[in-house]
Amino acid sequence: MDTASRVQGIKSLFRHPDLGLLIIRAALGFIFLIAGYNKFVSGEETLHAIGLNINYLGLDVTPNTVSTMLFGVLAAGIEVVCGLALIVGYLFRTSTLALFMVMLVATLMQIDTSRGDLTEFGYPLVLGLVLAGLLFTGSGRLSLQKD
Repeated sequence: MDTASRVQGIKSLFRHPDLGLLIIRAALGFIFLIAGYNKFVSGEETLHAIGLNINYLGLDVTPNTVSTMLFGVLAAGIEVVCGLALIVGYLFRTSTLALFMVMLVATLMQIDTSRGDLTEFGYPLVLGLVLAGLLFTGSGRLSLQKD
């Protein structure tokens, strides 16, 4: 086998965009699933603190109220349910958009609390941008939902 044939053989291994989308979906979905689960098991105080971040979208909620608990549970629930949906590729764009909104709030909060330190807000920003990119690509053929 000559060198050109070997190079073509290696190149053909990496020409599977649907497999690439599955890997990205599974990695992101797993990250969100674990993050959401950890928020739930951390208790009420954590859920109230997370729910208070809705203030960064212009809603004025008071700390440690039903509203903060509701938004905290909503954010953690979105991470768990939509993370799982991302992995299997079901209700893909809806789940991706919901997760993007959670990452938007997280990014705004991190930018504000870190005074613009990229090492602090870079993580939710990158996750949000990857989710935004996935909105345009779709879930790929290796998913439960067929677009």
